[in-house]
Amino acid sequence: FDYSNDFLVHNIINSSIFAITGMIMSKILYENQVDYLFKNLILEEVNQKMERLSNYDTLTELRNRRNFEEYVKKEFLYIDIVEEKGIVALMDIDYFKKVNDDYGHHAGDRVLKRVAQILSELVEEPSIVGRWGGEEFAIFFYNTSLDEIEMKLNRMREAIERSEIVDLDRKIKVTASFGFYSLIGTSDEELEIAFKKADKALYTAKNTGRNKVIRGE
Repeated sequence: FDYSNDFLVHNIINSSIFAITGMIMSKILYENQVDYLFKNLILEEVNQKMERLSNYDTLTELRNRRNFEEYVKKEFLYIDIVEEKGIVALMDIDYFKKVNDDYGHHAGDRVLKRVAQILSELVEEPSIVGRWGGEEFAIFFYNTSLDEIEMKLNRMREAIERSEIVDLDRKIKVTASFGFYSLIGTSDEELEIAFKKADKALYTAKNTGRNKVIRGE
């Protein structure tokens, strides 16, 4: 027997087995790695969507009330440290129930989305706007005088009044009422007072003719 040839064949077989095994293992590892990365990407996307759903209103795509309040509380402490001013405003669409009753909830949704769009376009960073609930919206302004805020809110009110929302070839027009108040202090209680003052001013606006801006006292 030619043992040298047997040895050579044996080595070739072993090398082939080793190479094939390596290729199989590499493929398995690659597929596992791709599968791992793919699953991570899906999980990350799901987490991002869940986070957005928990922080933003799905209809208007504005911050929801909880997210808005948390943001204001955080920024409230900052503006107090640097001695800037913060102002909160609450806005309500006038006679919104009548829109739903006369045109249906689909039309009401279109009105909410359009009003949210107007507010978003007119509220400049770092100020923010959010959906407070139902047909009510909230705005947080930075370092601005009460007189300037009153003018800004009136521009928003006029823009809403001028707008026409088209739904099924019907033109819907709405107006809005605003109330606002300056933030004073940094405690949760004082922050709650500021929102209550803004809400009281909004209530006054709605009970004295609507479609107006009222400064809280």
